[in-house]
Amino acid sequence: MADHLITKGAQDARRDWEQERGCFMNFGELYSYRPIITSQGYYMRLSCDECYVNDYNTEMTRLISEFGVPWWAPGSRIPSEEIVRELLEDGTSYERYQPPSKKVSNLLLSRESNWISEHGCKPTVIAVDPERQVLLVGGHTSSGFRVDIVDLVYNSWMHTYEPGQI
Repeated sequence: MADHLITKGAQDARRDWEQERGCFMNFGELYSYRPIITSQGYYMRLSCDECYVNDYNTEMTRLISEFGVPWWAPGSRIPSEEIVRELLEDGTSYERYQPPSKKVSNLLLSRESNWISEHGCKPTVIAVDPERQVLLVGGHTSSGFRVDIVDLVYNSWMHTYEPGQI
């Protein structure tokens, strides 16, 4: 297909893929308190343009079919419960951890604020998983041990292991 015939949604999907930031789009409403990762392993984002959503998702599906799921796809980088336990055993005190950037510092403050509002406490331990480019933020809550996964590729909250899962 000639580039001048490619839709805006498809162009944006290609650009996002090249910038290692692809996602899948949802048209309409989407309510979730937690990050949503699709069955294909990508973040779910919202759009108010149904044609754009269809074109974007069709191009993302084509790119995955052609190239496979890339290393940067969030779903492929969520560490298993076993890896989380191993990394947190050697983790650093949350209070003493020095974030590598202001963006990461802000992400951690956001997670901390969430913990305080949800559980009335702060995380106590943090570990870096350089292979998956994530931070593991954990600690005891009144419901048990919780771990948030912070995505250093997308600079966002990726996943939560709720109490009882770890």
